[in-house]
Amino acid sequence: MEIPDDSPGSFGVRVRGPNPFQASTSISYRLASPGVVRIDVVDTQGRAVHGETTSWLAAGEHEWRWNGRDASGRGLAGGVYWCRVSSSEGSRQAVRLLLLGR
Repeated sequence: MEIPDDSPGSFGVRVRGPNPFQASTSISYRLASPGVVRIDVVDTQGRAVHGETTSWLAAGEHEWRWNGRDASGRGLAGGVYWCRVSSSEGSRQAVRLLLLGR
């Protein structure tokens, strides 16, 4: 697990919170250069439970909100999930999320 580099112009991902969460949480990410971003949420077994690709984004700070639901809109069981953020420039980082039972 990498620690995000906080210097301007670098790629970085962090949980804005809350974490643990019950209803939703926010992920903040910084792009070093413009591009497309892929966001995937996976369970502890590495199975994808939610994913989306953005349109073209400018370099800089962006935020993504996840409501603890799978790609079909069904609420997921409480537990640990990983949010992986990948940029079209090849940068990639993951942050750990703890979804509380509903």
